[in-house]
Amino acid sequence: MFAAFLLPCLILLAAFTLPTASGAADERRPTAGVNNVWYFVENRADTVIVFVHGLGSDSRDAWYFEGEGKAEDAYWPGLVEDDPAFSGSAIFLGGYHTEVDSHDYDFRDAANQLHRSLAISVAPASSAVLDYPNILFVTHSAGGIVVRHMLTRHVDDFADKAVGLVLIASPSIGSRDADRFRFIAEMVRSKQGRQLTFNNPFLESLDKDFKNLVSEDRIPRLKGVEWLEHHLLFGTFGKIVGMARDEVLVDAQSGGRYFGEPHRMPGSDHVSIVKPDSRDHESHRALLYFYERSFKRVVAADDDMPAAGGDTAPEPTDETAEKAPGHNHGTAVDMASRARSGASSMPVRIDEKRSASFCDDHVRVEVSSVWKKGGGRADEVITVSSAALEGGKTKLSVGDVLPLGDGCTPTLVDTGRDEKYYAIFQ
Repeated sequence: MFAAFLLPCLILLAAFTLPTASGAADERRPTAGVNNVWYFVENRADTVIVFVHGLGSDSRDAWYFEGEGKAEDAYWPGLVEDDPAFSGSAIFLGGYHTEVDSHDYDFRDAANQLHRSLAISVAPASSAVLDYPNILFVTHSAGGIVVRHMLTRHVDDFADKAVGLVLIASPSIGSRDADRFRFIAEMVRSKQGRQLTFNNPFLESLDKDFKNLVSEDRIPRLKGVEWLEHHLLFGTFGKIVGMARDEVLVDAQSGGRYFGEPHRMPGSDHVSIVKPDSRDHESHRALLYFYERSFKRVVAADDDMPAAGGDTAPEPTDETAEKAPGHNHGTAVDMASRARSGASSMPVRIDEKRSASFCDDHVRVEVSSVWKKGGGRADEVITVSSAALEGGKTKLSVGDVLPLGDGCTPTLVDTGRDEKYYAIFQ
């Protein structure tokens, strides 16, 4: 019984008192307490992966596995950079003030701090994180609370982006251990610690706001996943106590609320779940799975804007605003139905990766804009289609019309100049 009482106490106390790891597996790890810096800058990237740490941690220690001579040290952002599957993605180390002296600095303040840091350009990058069309947040514990609050309060900054959200052992409605040992938060005068109590009014309000954001599709291309820890901390001792108490620090009720069935990382605890020792670690594999099978699909659904740091596309006019990239919220069949009924149509993109098939709907679609990935609008692109362009044209330009009929799956192809093109249809 004493062990069951002591362990969560040690966990919460450690969050505010333990020193950060001192290993040097990666010289680019920021110094202790430093957050909101670039780890890897890719000027031609259109995707940025943002790591956001948890309570009492920082960008240096949160993602760091220390081998202690038994294995090589590892740093998760470094594993992501070295993994060819994530090639072409920039990496930003996001964070917020959560030191032992944070006192009245609460999660609202932390979310505002993170948002400010994403909105400004930070050397050596020439672009801010919010300049990127695709943003993937990898968050641990309270970091998920901070990011969710930021998304609900600054939704306009993310509404036209592909947004991935990985919530790792995140206590979305609090932790019962935070209730049991609230005296620790009181002892260090941590408002963040007090906000982590189960069903805290702040977390209850945020829970409702974020559920509404998801259900109302306010960020149309938001895709998320939630992971759960498997055991309590401190190795075998933690597993034994965890089985005795039948609890972990963040349970499924709090850690799996928004994106379907949560995934439990085998063998993990609340800390090790974000400290993979290699690309074969279960957490890294799970991140890759989400990136490949979920996030890249929403990116592909509307990947028409140029990459951050590339040439800037002209602002759409009032006449074409509804047809601009970032506003594709319907299926191809929806578009065809709208065209037949005379209702106002929304754009649908057709490219070499994602063919939009109207098939038996027998509709005519007009090209409203053509974009070149990497910067700006393009005049025309080569097209291949089962339905010929009107007038026997061989290239697709703005204003051209496709009379789509049976079996049609029009696609666009490259011109051989190492560029990809995307067309937006009415």
